[in-house]
Amino acid sequence: MQRLVGIAITLVVITGASAGSAPPDESANSSADDDCPTGMSRLFLGRAPMLQANCELLLPGYAEQTRADFGSWQRIWSRCLGPHFGKDMASYRLQAASQIPRLSEAEKQSTVAACRVNVFDLATSVRPAKPEYSAPEATWTEFRAALRARDKPRTLLCFVSAGSQSGKVVDAMSPDDLEKLEKSLTDIKRTANTTPAFVEAIMERQAAAGAEPRNFTVRFVDVNGNWLIESL
Repeated sequence: MQRLVGIAITLVVITGASAGSAPPDESANSSADDDCPTGMSRLFLGRAPMLQANCELLLPGYAEQTRADFGSWQRIWSRCLGPHFGKDMASYRLQAASQIPRLSEAEKQSTVAACRVNVFDLATSVRPAKPEYSAPEATWTEFRAALRARDKPRTLLCFVSAGSQSGKVVDAMSPDDLEKLEKSLTDIKRTANTTPAFVEAIMERQAAAGAEPRNFTVRFVDVNGNWLIESL
C-alpha cells in the first residue's frame, strides 16, 4: 500500500537541492515495491533528507529535537532510500553547509518556517497506528471532537501535514473559530473515487436558512496505518 510521508510533505526551499538517493530496484519483489511511494510522493521522499540537513543547520536545537523521529523515519523507509543512505546523508549535510550561507534572508526565513512545521510532520510520519485514526470515519469523528473541545494541537494531529493548506487554515483559527467550524460540519460519505492508498469522501456542509447547502470533498491518506486528512 502506498503511503505518504509526513516529513516529505514540506518542499525544500533551496532551489537546485539534491533530490536524494533513488529507491532500490525491488522489481523482483512486488510486495516491497508496492509499499514504496510512487509518483509525486516518491519525489517528496527523495527531497526529505535534504530538508533535514538544511534544518539541522538553520534551526538551533532541531537536530536534537528530531533525532529519534528521523531515525525512525529512516528505518521505516530504508527499503526505498537505497543501500547507501547513511553515506548520502553525510553528503546532504555537506551540501547544506555550502548552500545555507548563500541564501537570502527571505529564503532563510521561509526555510526556517518549513523546518518548524516539519518537526510536527516528522513525528506524524512515524506515529504508531492508533484507534482514533484507524479509518477515515474514525479520524473525522476525532477531528470534530478536537474542534468541539477547542483543542488545536489535537486537531492538527488529524492532518497529514500541519503545513498543508488545510492545516495552515486550522492553525490560524482562534478557539472560538474551531468550535464554529465543528458546528458547520456533518458526517462524511465515501465516494467511488477511492483506492487502497487514499479515500475520498463527500460532506454536505450545513447552510444558513434559505441558502443552498454546499458539498465539499475530504481526502484521507494512509500514513503508517493512520488515516489522516490530506485536504478538505
